[in-house]
Amino acid sequence: MPSVICNKIEGQITTRRKSDGTVAIDQDWHFRIQADSYDQNRETVLHGTSGVPEYGAIYGPLALQLVGAEGTRMQEHSLLWDCVYHLSNSVDDAENTNQSTGAPQTGDPTLWVPVVELGFEEYEEVFRSSLTIDADERHPDLGGGDPNGYNAIAWTNSAAIPYDTGFSMRKRIITRQFVQYEKASGLGAVTIDQIESRDDTLNKSVFLGRPKRTMKLNVLKAVLGFYYGVRCWRVDYQLSYKKNDWRIKQHDVSWEYVDPAVHPSGLDAESPPSDIKYIAFQRSQYDSDPRMGALNGKGLPATNQFRPAMRYHKAYESIEFSFIRLT
Repeated sequence: MPSVICNKIEGQITTRRKSDGTVAIDQDWHFRIQADSYDQNRETVLHGTSGVPEYGAIYGPLALQLVGAEGTRMQEHSLLWDCVYHLSNSVDDAENTNQSTGAPQTGDPTLWVPVVELGFEEYEEVFRSSLTIDADERHPDLGGGDPNGYNAIAWTNSAAIPYDTGFSMRKRIITRQFVQYEKASGLGAVTIDQIESRDDTLNKSVFLGRPKRTMKLNVLKAVLGFYYGVRCWRVDYQLSYKKNDWRIKQHDVSWEYVDPAVHPSGLDAESPPSDIKYIAFQRSQYDSDPRMGALNGKGLPATNQFRPAMRYHKAYESIEFSFIRLT
């Protein structure tokens, strides 16, 4: 094993104030190292010597970390190397650092666990019903204890009929952005078509503890090249988490319903018959004026006309996210 001959006096320290107000400190540590032989592996001399700084380790009260190193062989002596190790207390999370352990990831980048950057994204959603109201949030008239509480669990008008348009609201969702390297050749290689097919898709199964269809994957960018010495794809992904899943939801309401005498079991939405017979909803048996009525999800009148079925419409394909290496 190579050995340290001495710590050299040369070196420098720099400080700078970052945009967030913190002070970054950078230092250079110089070592003279003696190799075991003149043709010893250079990486072994630089990083295999006992006592020199190591990636992932914390040094001193300033919490310095190694960010880079370089070595130069002395011309006068083929076994001696002058090596400089650059340390800083301001180390950004690099994509080749294991996020769980903090240790550097080396070797084939297509096996690395990606580093995740959390973000937030706004979107507009149409809400058709409220969240469940807790007992202490309800008005005393509804058996609750809050005099200023909510008046209803469902979102309805004053006649207890669901709003047909819903409410548009701006919401924020959490996003996870990360870079993942994908094999371009050999066993397990992916094609550009496969990468494209992953864009705008939902998790078909539970993923990262999130229920199915609540995580949407987008491909932000994909570039084929040489990364860390390996020819592979560098793919930038984004996962967007939506608690109540990404399907489009609509109240099942209509001005008409299918005739139960002709369609006693209602309709199959995927293959409805061509000769559907409809009956108009009327205000009452004494008033034939049309009204908006509630359906049961199969075209028949809902048992409770104040509680229409909720229709879920597929907006994105669902696939297995097993190719994502997040933990």
